[in-house]
Amino acid sequence: MEKLHKSDIIHASKIFALSMFNDNLHMWFFPDIKTRLKKLEFLYQFKLQSQLKLSYKVSSKLEGLCIWESPDDHHSAITIYDLIYGFSLVFRVGIISLYKMIKYQIWSTKLRNNINVNRYWYLDVVAVSPEYQGKGFASKMIKPFLENAKILSEAVYLETQNINNIPIYEKYGFKLLASQKFDKTGIIQYCMIKQ
Repeated sequence: MEKLHKSDIIHASKIFALSMFNDNLHMWFFPDIKTRLKKLEFLYQFKLQSQLKLSYKVSSKLEGLCIWESPDDHHSAITIYDLIYGFSLVFRVGIISLYKMIKYQIWSTKLRNNINVNRYWYLDVVAVSPEYQGKGFASKMIKPFLENAKILSEAVYLETQNINNIPIYEKYGFKLLASQKFDKTGIIQYCMIKQ
């Protein structure tokens, strides 16, 4: 595992976009299949810019990418740069998509804040480049953080909107903590924790 560099952001955002293209939540954000890929790239450019210190890659080939928040990184302050670049997202992804993302983020954060754990690591997102999927790259991004959390006796928390991911995370020792439907979208968020 290596820290993602600023010079990796454009390429990394394309990998995130490709791997999230058919994700339920991202399809709700960006329903137009013709523009979804480009809008996902813009979204992940913003996300990686604002969370660069929390972003990792498997290697310089960028086979896999992830964003992990340590217990001390939750609710990081928003910088002026984040606000300015975030405002530019209105023009890049559209006001309706941005509204949906903000609405989801508020709801999801509220759900996460209701978990009854003092200190936890948060697996924000994992993406594996399509040509490397099924070759163990996700494990390379998950296991080191799980081992570190275990050494520190800290929990690890994640959310998924794909029911098929539950058994995968259960293999790492996660347990389903809660599931809740998001408004009238049909999207169900599954909250999982590893103590």
